[in-house]
Amino acid sequence: MPAAVGQRPAGVYDAGTGPTVLLLHGVPTSGALWRPVATRLVDAGMRVIVPDLPGWGGSAPLNSNPTPAAHAVWLTQLLGMLRVSDPVVAGQDFGGLLALELLVRGTARAAALTSAWAGLGWMAARATALPGLERIFYRRYGGRLYISHGAAPDRQAAARATFGPALEDPRRVPQMRAIARGLSPYRLAPLAWKARRTGRPIRCIWGADDPFVPARASRLVGWQLGAAVDLIPGARHLAPFDRPDDFAAALLRFVESIQPDTA
Repeated sequence: MPAAVGQRPAGVYDAGTGPTVLLLHGVPTSGALWRPVATRLVDAGMRVIVPDLPGWGGSAPLNSNPTPAAHAVWLTQLLGMLRVSDPVVAGQDFGGLLALELLVRGTARAAALTSAWAGLGWMAARATALPGLERIFYRRYGGRLYISHGAAPDRQAAARATFGPALEDPRRVPQMRAIARGLSPYRLAPLAWKARRTGRPIRCIWGADDPFVPARASRLVGWQLGAAVDLIPGARHLAPFDRPDDFAAALLRFVESIQPDTA
């Protein structure tokens, strides 16, 4: 990673002082998914780090297969460069899977998931990379329907304007497919149990109108992780982008429940 210890690499938002919160976006978005929430957390007295994951936004792609484990190593290195230890990690979609990876590795002090499965539910994403299905999910639509239908109706135009242009890059479709192919059932099957066994706090913060990982699925994920569930009215799959005020408030309540003196 092209940065010295303490420096901020390209594609990383790092602002504020206080307890550290790491915000991880899903695929195929970027750190812009979290920016409206990030500014509210900074105003509330947090240090907030929002990276563009490898290959998205301003970050260079990984030099290896883009598995969850490889992303977790990249994130651990990033935190080391920024001299951050034991952050609260919140992740949307694929970012939620990475939040659990960091929790299990002992890198995170707590995790908040939004619109993210906790285990074998991710195999549905892997199936999209199978021959035949990948033509529909990647070649034909290339993430565009995900962005459009994943945002609340009043935020769809903003979502298309924010994330749509990147999907015109011909490298994006192979990258999405590679991430889906890198999901291993052998690593996913015990992940929820391992995360729960850490004893570290976990919270599910969900868009009440999520069409892809619906609210009823959040209750299953919460049960798997032993986590409480907060539903954000009017939010869909891109909940932090859809309703940043409500999402930031819910995330702040979670952080404050871990560290009561956080204002």
